[in-house]
Amino acid sequence: GGDHNHDDGQPTAVPTCVQELLSGDVTDLDESEENDTANGIMFDVENMGDEDIVLQRISIPIAQGGPNRNAALAIWTTDQSYKDVKSDQNQWVQNSRFGYGYGRYSNNVNPIGLDFNTFTEFELETPIEIPSGETLGFYLLTGGGAGFGGYADRDVLGVGSTCTEEDDPVAEDGLLNIKCGEASEDTNGWRRFGEEDEDEEKLRRVIPIIQLEYTLAFCAPTPERTPVPTHHREHDEK
Repeated sequence: GGDHNHDDGQPTAVPTCVQELLSGDVTDLDESEENDTANGIMFDVENMGDEDIVLQRISIPIAQGGPNRNAALAIWTTDQSYKDVKSDQNQWVQNSRFGYGYGRYSNNVNPIGLDFNTFTEFELETPIEIPSGETLGFYLLTGGGAGFGGYADRDVLGVGSTCTEEDDPVAEDGLLNIKCGEASEDTNGWRRFGEEDEDEEKLRRVIPIIQLEYTLAFCAPTPERTPVPTHHREHDEK
């Protein structure tokens, strides 16, 4: 609510309505390096601003594990820090699921996972609101853990270097903070985040490599933007 200042003569969609926050760097990722890849990653996003925000798109580096098919991805969220519920799947809601492979999944979405050294953009099936002052947990899961078998078990996400809670936030723009997360090498997903699992080699703290595109909640629901292919959008280095 309330008036939000902008210069006279500006278009109706205030430029600050659409924001992008980038964490990590895709350009040096190596798909063959284990430290650069994961099957799943959990991390928190905190809204530090005075306005509610609405997350519209998530862009990540992702690569398919086999020929003649494309990568699979599931996006889960929880309305609290992932650290408190990382072993309890019942506390999570699947927001979006993407995949393009065989059988009944063959027309699910556009092809994805074309280049591990660029961001592949995913438009959320349901935009995610993060209220002012709140923290939401995210779980990005690929491969068999996203519900796809076969070659999907070799799909990978790109992840950044190791980090600790003392490094937080790993990215911030004055409105959102992206926090240090945890990566799993297991396509079975949830079980590797279970508190009963002491296999530290399978779970490690990493910087999420991700770009979030969001709008301020008081803005128009669909801000004006140039249409781009959702399956492969390269972000130029600045």
